[in-house]
Amino acid sequence: VEWFIYFRFTTGFAGMFLLWPTITEQIQLKHNVHRDINYACPTAKTGLLGGGAFLSLDSSLFWLVALMLADNAREDYFEEQEENKGE
Repeated sequence: VEWFIYFRFTTGFAGMFLLWPTITEQIQLKHNVHRDINYACPTAKTGLLGGGAFLSLDSSLFWLVALMLADNAREDYFEEQEENKGE
């Protein structure tokens, strides 16, 4: 059960790291004070997007492992029930 808390935590962080730079970039583009379109913004957002992408991958792999473990536990439980039914 405690693993699911960790999985949800990484899922939330992944969403935050992907949405935060996207939203702030849109706000900066909307309230742009620079007249030159080719102006390079000095704040790099690739680190946040890369972290969000990594956490998204990490989170989806964790959920896959959790589902596989739950499926395995379910199969073991039902096999045990079938063995006890025959006695």
